[in-house]
This record gives sequence, structure tokens and C-alpha cells, in this order.
Amino acid sequence: MSKNPLFYGLSHIGQVFSILWSKKVGPCSVFDDNKFLLKKFEEKDFTNEEPDLKKINKKKAHKINIIKNKDLITKYNTVFFTIDTPLDFNGNPKIKDIENELKKLILLCKKKTKIIFLSQVFPGFLNEFYKKNKKINKKKIEIIYMVDTLKMGEAIKKFLKPKQLIFGIRNKNNIFFLKKLFKYFKCEKFFFSHTEAEIIKMSINLYLAFSVSFANTLDFFCNEFNFSFSKILNPLKNDNRIGKESYIYPSLGLSGGHLERDMNYISNISKNTLVKKIFFNFKKLSIARKKVLLDNIKKNCKSKKIYKVLIFGVSYKETSFSIINSIFSEIFKDKNKFSIEVFDSKFLLENNRFYKVSNNIKKSLINNDIYIYNYLDTFNKKILINYLKNNKNKFLINLNKNEIDRFENFSNCKNIFDEPNKSIINY
Repeated sequence: MSKNPLFYGLSHIGQVFSILWSKKVGPCSVFDDNKFLLKKFEEKDFTNEEPDLKKINKKKAHKINIIKNKDLITKYNTVFFTIDTPLDFNGNPKIKDIENELKKLILLCKKKTKIIFLSQVFPGFLNEFYKKNKKINKKKIEIIYMVDTLKMGEAIKKFLKPKQLIFGIRNKNNIFFLKKLFKYFKCEKFFFSHTEAEIIKMSINLYLAFSVSFANTLDFFCNEFNFSFSKILNPLKNDNRIGKESYIYPSLGLSGGHLERDMNYISNISKNTLVKKIFFNFKKLSIARKKVLLDNIKKNCKSKKIYKVLIFGVSYKETSFSIINSIFSEIFKDKNKFSIEVFDSKFLLENNRFYKVSNNIKKSLINNDIYIYNYLDTFNKKILINYLKNNKNKFLINLNKNEIDRFENFSNCKNIFDEPNKSIINY
């Protein structure tokens, strides 16, 4: 056991790291205090946020040992702390939960254990933790901060072939340990202090948040001239200073949780009032963008007293399941105005307080008047298109930027964002 790492926590990041470690590196073990998560993992019922994990696990890989007795944690020299930082109902990080979990782990670890810490925290968190918890020094436990740069829905590719690995350390002797532990990862490896590494993680997310906020600000501005910002995107992305993979596509605001965590951290801990105001206004901008969908429904369906809405695909993207800070949050809020049903061909859903789940697309098409298209599989797309052709009294709002052509010729359909360079091509 001591030769193989233990992954402590089976949220998204714990499942990704343990399964892919077993494929790329060697045997490992997993543990979670939550018996329900442990049982699901044992049954190979993995997170919907990374659908392809099931395929990876079926292929040839090293053994993953499932630890059910937490007393066995003392057998391990290397432990990955893989618990996603939870969010409260308002989208604020519950950092105290992470702190308490880390304390619990340290009590279970033997002396000189190395903990590789992956949770999303504010800059200075680990320095504060060392000062407040004397037990960690008595046991000579080393905490190494690892910057998680995996993109939800695309984590498998980025884990197996990363461009770089970034660590925060207190002791330079840990550089040799990390190079040996990650010897199968043939990429650049960077080593910083704890706080420097924490700020690198935050900086990556805030840059992406700036990109999203920039695009949404410009989209509001372009709307004043009666076109969408997405219409002029291609020449911007051709500029090397911006790039093809930039996040500058207009959207319904930030969702998924990761970018929002770091926006909350910087808003709360910065002492510079201008910095605080900038990120506070970004949060307000994100809320305003979610109202774009609400405004479109009201504008195009004025006669409805109660909006009977059918959503095709409720996650923020079809390659990864998450409804944290959902793009549909504004219509979820008003239960008196909206009756919401969801049909999702990508992810297995359960009814919750926001919506009821449909398992019959044909019946749901009849029972609802307004459709919101986020994503669908090919088979059900055909059913939807045929129904729209024959039922002009139904109305569809398309959110999918990659499927503008599919709905642009329907008088009862509206593409909420234009396709880049749709109307004018290079001469």
C-alpha cells in the first residue's frame, strides 16, 4: 500500500484522478467518508460530469483498491486530497468544509505523509492552515498544492497528456519526490510557494471569467446596434493575441461553479476597493446575462399566463453534467410563472425542485408550448425538427451556437446568438 497513492475524496476530481492514474501510472486506492459515493464508485457508476470515464475504466488499467475502513489510511505515504470545494445555494465556496476535511485526514495520516492537495481555495489558505494546526507540524506532514487545470467534460485528454504540471511546496526537497511520482507525465513541471501556486490557479480561472464577461459586455453593446457580438467573432479569434480557443463567445453568463469560486474569493479577500468593485460587477453582469433567456421567452410569448417550458439538455454543456449556477436559474426561480419539464438524452436525471424529468419526447412536445434547445442526440433531434415543421404554434429558443443552421429557417424558432461571420464571408 505504501508504494501506491490513496485518493481521498470521490467527487469529480477524485474520480478523474484515480481512474486515470490507474490507466497511466499504476495501482492506487480510493476512500470517501460518504458511503453512498464509495458504493457508486464500486459499482462503476461514475460522475456525469465526465461521461467517458466509464469507457476508460473498461479498458485495460491497473487495479483500484477501494478502502472502506478509514483506519487503513495510516498505511499510505502519499495521499491525494481530491474533494471539490462545495458551493452554497448562492454560489459561495464553503471553505470551512474543506478545512474540516483536511483536519480529519491529517489525524488519520502517519508521520511524514505527503498530501497532494487539489481543492480550489483562496490564496494564503495553506499558510493559514499550517499556522492554525499544530498537529501537522508534530507529524511532519507535508502538504503540496497541485494546480488543477482540468476542463470539465474534457478532463481525460488533459490528464493523460497535460501541457504542464504546477505545484506549490514549502520544502524544496519535495521537488525530487514530485518528479519521481509524476515521472510518466512528460511535460514541463513548475514549482512555486503555496500562495504563488494558489494564485496561479485563481489567475487561470479569472482570466477565463474575464473572457466570458468581456464577450457578454460586448454582446450587450452590439445589441444596441441590432446585431450579436458573435457575428464579428472570427476576425477577433484570428488575431494571435486572442486566439482560436478563447472564451470570447457570448453566453448566458457563468455557470458550472469553478470560475465563480475564484471570483468569490477575490471579491472577498482583496483590500483594493477597485478590484472588489470590478469582480462584484462581473457577478452582476453574469446575473444580467441569465435574464436574456427570460426576456426572450416573455418577448416572444406575450399571451401566456403560465409558461409551459420544455428544456432539451439541462446541463451547462453536453460534454459534462452540472447545473451549479445554472444558465436556466432565472426561469427556475419563478415557479408561479413557469412549469418546467426537462428532456436530456445525454445524462440520466432525477426530478428535483426546479423541474420534472421527461422520458417521452413526443408526449412532452405536445404538453409544452415553449422549447429551449441546449443539446440533443441525433435521433431525438429528428423528432424535434419534424414536430416543429408541423406545429407552427410552438416556439423554440436555440442556445446552441454550433447549431444555428438547424433552426434559422423556422419562423417559430429564434437563435439567441448569431453564428460568427454568418452573413458575410471573406472576399
